[in-house]
Amino acid sequence: MNWSETLPEQCPPDNAFGPNGLVFYRLCETSPPTDEDFKSQRALCPTCEYKNVSECIARSLSVWDNIDKCLNLLKLPRHKGKSAMKLELTNNDGLVLQTFKPNHYSWWRTQSFDIASATTLQ
Repeated sequence: MNWSETLPEQCPPDNAFGPNGLVFYRLCETSPPTDEDFKSQRALCPTCEYKNVSECIARSLSVWDNIDKCLNLLKLPRHKGKSAMKLELTNNDGLVLQTFKPNHYSWWRTQSFDIASATTLQ
């Protein structure tokens, strides 16, 4: 796969899987979303250090399989003013893995993901 950014070795993990039409939700700064809305924490902050987060996870995007869990993030000051996007991901869009807590997934995005396919929900 052609990843949207350089990934470390053994990344994505072997247990990551193709989303095959699964629906996920993500908060974005802009509506409609732009490429900036689909950058990993590592791409946004190349020198940041993250506690208890592998470099592989730092290079993924957070998505949720439950809209309410995603919308709950809007209560946090750092997410104020963002919009929720619905993403129906295909296997061509990358690989996902459930991480950290129920309903949260890490998504390793490929270059073939079409940002225009994201639907604004609010």
